Amino acid sequence: MSGDSILAIDDSMLVDAGTRRKIYRHPEDDDKILKVFWEDQMPARRRARLWYGRFKSLRRYDDNELDYLQYRRAMKHAPGPLGCIYTIFGYAETTQGRALVGEHVRNADGGTSVTLRRFLQDHGPAKIFPLVDDLFEELAANHVVTKDPHLENILVRELEGGALRLVIIDGLGDPNFIPFATWSKRLNRKKLMRKKQTLIRKAQLFAEFG
Repeated sequence: MSGDSILAIDDSMLVDAGTRRKIYRHPEDDDKILKVFWEDQMPARRRARLWYGRFKSLRRYDDNELDYLQYRRAMKHAPGPLGCIYTIFGYAETTQGRALVGEHVRNADGGTSVTLRRFLQDHGPAKIFPLVDDLFEELAANHVVTKDPHLENILVRELEGGALRLVIIDGLGDPNFIPFATWSKRLNRKKLMRKKQTLIRKAQLFAEFG
């Protein structure tokens, strides 16, 4: 997405906020969101705080760019649309800075999909185990590289008929200096299976201790 217009956004349109990025409702399209860095989390500032930062590409500190590059790479190789990751449309200029434009993940009834954390609070862990298996199998089959998934950056989408599906909305890409997982589909699968077990343990611990 590109253009000469600058989208006007403010905190009244804030949907969520993480440690590095704020998520805003798109002012012109309710089916899209905007991801903008906090001022002190801009990639150049993060890199400058580390003595070894100058030896790494700025891209490795740019979560928006890592997400977008991995999304485009996945779409290039996938046989069709992927349900395991959210759709990314590109970039837009806003009054809060440059934003990554992504899909507002919704259920079949139009409601916003809840985080995996919220789903566990409401329903417990039993329902999510087969969904986690399906998620990581789809990631591995399509060579999608991710960072460690968290309960907050995975949404539970309810499809027509009540079926559920997990969707990753953050943490795509390979920030490692030598991106072995990007180069090797086999190695990426092994890493994804380890991450799957980590996510399952997190879900079990959260369900037990909150």
